[in-house]
Amino acid sequence: MDSDQITDAEPEPEQNLPVPAGGTNLTSRISPDGYLLVLPPGRKLSQNEMRVLDRETGIQPSAIEEAYAPRQKTYYELLVNLSCIAVCALVLWKFFPWHHFFISTPRADKADLTLELITDEEARKKGVQLTEEEKIRLELTRLKDAGRLNNMVQLCSSRLANVPKTEWIDWHKVWDIYLWALEKTSNYDLLREQSGALLEADQDSRSARYYKAVTLINFSEKRNYTDREKDTYSRDSERAIVYLQQAIERLDSQIEGVQRTNAGEEPFEYVRRRYRLKLADAHIKRWFAGGLAYGDEPDVNLHREVALSILRSLGEWVPAIQMRIHVMRMMKKQRTWNPFFKHWTAGNWVGDDVLNSEIELLEQKLEKARKAASDEAR
Repeated sequence: MDSDQITDAEPEPEQNLPVPAGGTNLTSRISPDGYLLVLPPGRKLSQNEMRVLDRETGIQPSAIEEAYAPRQKTYYELLVNLSCIAVCALVLWKFFPWHHFFISTPRADKADLTLELITDEEARKKGVQLTEEEKIRLELTRLKDAGRLNNMVQLCSSRLANVPKTEWIDWHKVWDIYLWALEKTSNYDLLREQSGALLEADQDSRSARYYKAVTLINFSEKRNYTDREKDTYSRDSERAIVYLQQAIERLDSQIEGVQRTNAGEEPFEYVRRRYRLKLADAHIKRWFAGGLAYGDEPDVNLHREVALSILRSLGEWVPAIQMRIHVMRMMKKQRTWNPFFKHWTAGNWVGDDVLNSEIELLEQKLEKARKAASDEAR
């Protein structure tokens, strides 16, 4: 048979071709030229089957076991990974501009009504007659409504820096808003600096005295301070008490002279309660700075008793009741090793049983006051 006859030979019949698992004929996957278009279906080998193939290939048994052994991280690798994660998290926390994405919206408060902001309606009534100071207060109103407290701080800082110190008194309304925003954003370092600067320029500023006092008592309460901390915190607390008393006197004069406005007198009365609450807090901080005054003499706990007297005068107000409970609990911690120890409070020597009864009564009042406040908010 010659070569031409071999070339022109017919292909084998289709029925002679192998049929893979699943019943699909390979002829449907072969091109007219005889090439395989699609590989037949297969399956993944298990690890045991792969081990058998590796042994048949001649690979060392130890190498096979090591190749298929599960990979486990060492303690050193885990420590390095955790360190990298911690560094990345710290860098993000420090340098990422979170304030652009998270807006701290202040809770509605009656005291906010005493801030002399300018609304859009008031601005339209005045038309083009707005002064530069009023334009800034209008912009601050819009930022406050949007909850952008950090932007309020930035705007006040940039604008007040261009105002001469001799004119700060004329800008006291912007200063009140500025100091309010600094406290709301917990920027106590800058608040202390700016309130002190305003107090030097305006000796009659009520806000400067109040916020200066807020920064002076901004320290944590501890049972044990170092001697240096005791001296510093005691001095700061006493200065805060003086500033708050002066602020309350100026506020009282303002309440007496205030005329009926849209806000009315109620917000100023509420501010007075807040001032007195902060005054009680300053006396408590002075009590803490003195080492909680563990002596037995009646006059050693004078600041604590003054604070309790102020808190009682505030009546069934939730913050005042909470502060009274806090003071009572701290009194219980005094000399717990001595079961016969008595506390001098409200002109009497009392034991822990009396304090426990007082705390239970105050907790009941607190629940009622919270419920009443909730119903009023509705």
